[in-house]
Amino acid sequence: MAAAPVPLVVTGEWAVSDPARAAQVFASRSSHGLHTIVVPKFRPSLWTKILAAPTRVEALAGEFRSFEWQAIHHAVPGFAVFRSSLHAAKWGEAPGLGTVVLGYRPHLSAGVIVLCSAVLTAKVLGVSLSDQQALYSSICDAIAAPVRNEGESIESEPVEMPSTLDEFLAQEKEVGAAFLLGKLLSTDESPELISTAVKTAMGIVLDPAAILRLSRRLPLSTGLDMRMTLQQHGWGAYLRRLGITDQVKLASERSEA
Repeated sequence: MAAAPVPLVVTGEWAVSDPARAAQVFASRSSHGLHTIVVPKFRPSLWTKILAAPTRVEALAGEFRSFEWQAIHHAVPGFAVFRSSLHAAKWGEAPGLGTVVLGYRPHLSAGVIVLCSAVLTAKVLGVSLSDQQALYSSICDAIAAPVRNEGESIESEPVEMPSTLDEFLAQEKEVGAAFLLGKLLSTDESPELISTAVKTAMGIVLDPAAILRLSRRLPLSTGLDMRMTLQQHGWGAYLRRLGITDQVKLASERSEA
């Protein structure tokens, strides 16, 4: 396992059942530039020591039906998400829930350890094999790509108020995107109604307290600004599925008239 040249695929259950052995295998492979992909099943657990990561990495229970990776929508579900302050490692995101695909490498020349909570290898009713194969191909392409900037691997908590929507999404990531989608879906500005709109349309639980915090950090913007920014940041699939594109376009045309 420590020396296989092809990507090693193991389950999260195996890793947490013997974390010392898993940490040894992962470290050996990574130090030799070899890649490892960890697939479900995952249970709530800490992965910081297993990955030898410089910051906390945690697997949490969280059910999702699909997720976004850059501009691609993957219709592959899962039952866990990852929470970490690692930034560049966050590849796939389930909005409002957390990271679905996390790719960690200790340094530029190291092999990647990928945590994928989407059901990549198991047979699941309603999930097509072609969707799973497409996700596996995306992971293989990502682990083969060089890291542009080693300093991007750590993310600090946002301390500055964002002045643009681009900065807002860069700081708040998937939670910020879910908030913007909720604002576009809701007919009212109250945190409770925005939370209800997000849960009804997307099945995502976004706490009203978090919505209130995000509202205070949101730069002055119109619905059209939000739609365009979400589109540019890879959330276009959600806009189309929720019919927000037409709604915002119609609202824009009415305001111009």
